[in-house]
Amino acid sequence: MESKLAWKLAVYREAVLWRIVALTESVAINWNSGNIVGAYLSARALIETSALLLDLEHELKKHIDARDIAALNTLLNNRTFATREKQWVEMDPESAAINVLTLIDRMDKRTGSGIRRLYDLMSERCHPNYLGHHQMFGTLDVETGTTSFSESKDIERHRDAILGATVLLLLDENCIDRLENEIERVAALQTA
Repeated sequence: MESKLAWKLAVYREAVLWRIVALTESVAINWNSGNIVGAYLSARALIETSALLLDLEHELKKHIDARDIAALNTLLNNRTFATREKQWVEMDPESAAINVLTLIDRMDKRTGSGIRRLYDLMSERCHPNYLGHHQMFGTLDVETGTTSFSESKDIERHRDAILGATVLLLLDENCIDRLENEIERVAALQTA
């Protein structure tokens, strides 16, 4: 591949694909073993990754259509090396990561999917608060005043949230496929 930008996009696309596969496997393994917290954490990370991927595609198309090679380079560098590590950002301000909530809000607005609401609900289950500890594992017997704990308490109650996140795999798969075309468009733009 003669286009460095097309190479950057191809490498980035592949890295994100590997992350999506790893997160999806983690959701399945955790769900199948009854580890609901693990399934929530992985499914929530899948939402974040999907939001990042879909936002990249949106921004990429905008810069390709404008034939703006400098903006493409800045975008691909940012997405490849994005960080929230303060010292790194001080050395290279263009590497500052976009807040994941911003990306999720953008995806929610573009798709009309209500994904932000699902993400917020999943975050409540991932955080160490009432829904993330007592309601995740504990059951109060109001007659005796005793609480019992189970790792897979009411597992079926969590199915819709976990499946809601994994439905994004359909969007991700289509986006990954479309990015193949974008790689060719970037290469043609840079070698023109």
